[in-house]
Amino acid sequence: MKNTVLINTDRVTINYGSQAALQEVSMEIRDGGFYGLLGPNGSGKTTLISVLCGAMKPSSGRVLWQNRDLSDYSRKEIARSFAVVPQDYYINFPFSVLEIVMMGRKPHLNRFARSQSEDLEVVYWCMEVCGILEHADKPITNLSGGERQRVILARALAQTPEVLFLDEATSNLDICHKIELLSLVKKMNVEQGLTVICAMHDLSLAGIFCDDLVYLERGKVVCSGPADMVFNEEVIGRVFKIKVEIKKSTCNGKYNLSLLPELA
Repeated sequence: MKNTVLINTDRVTINYGSQAALQEVSMEIRDGGFYGLLGPNGSGKTTLISVLCGAMKPSSGRVLWQNRDLSDYSRKEIARSFAVVPQDYYINFPFSVLEIVMMGRKPHLNRFARSQSEDLEVVYWCMEVCGILEHADKPITNLSGGERQRVILARALAQTPEVLFLDEATSNLDICHKIELLSLVKKMNVEQGLTVICAMHDLSLAGIFCDDLVYLERGKVVCSGPADMVFNEEVIGRVFKIKVEIKKSTCNGKYNLSLLPELA
């Protein structure tokens, strides 16, 4: 059912020795949302994604996936539900694009099963929607950075996840490729109901693509809510210690952010 709670964290804390990377984080992720995780470097965005997708266990607190403790699920069950697109995914072996995207079907195969026709259909559809079908037989090492990131996105989509995590996935791309990739993900969010959780540095893009925002500072959630309520000068100034101006575009109804540095 649309808008039901998929992921619920209850006072999740992550400790690295004596250092707390996350501090009693409690939040809800609802079906079909596009969530942006915002905060300065070191605020805990990547750690939070690692906890939410089951890659890291909390030092205390718990994560519930569909009202069941995430630790109760097998790795294969988690991989069928969640897919992650990281900031950097280094591949130095010349696997073909088709082979890379096919890796996304692994959670759906039996241990010794070969890919079936339905798996190939999913893989080719993912390559088509990501605009890389023409590169299917090319080695990934021959592609540009933007094309490689589309391949990794296609591999994640081939998992047919219920939740897609983007961990600074556009940070190394130019502005054109950032918008292309996020527009593609937003389209799937709107048309397919894919739930998206996206750690971002670019505040302007967050204001354009995200429905809900979660602000982190030193491992704590300091503010969260719908973008039209919490994407404003006061919150951003408080979290990032910068002065900004935000105006709603008359063209698309989205929020445009302007930096207002004090220039000498």
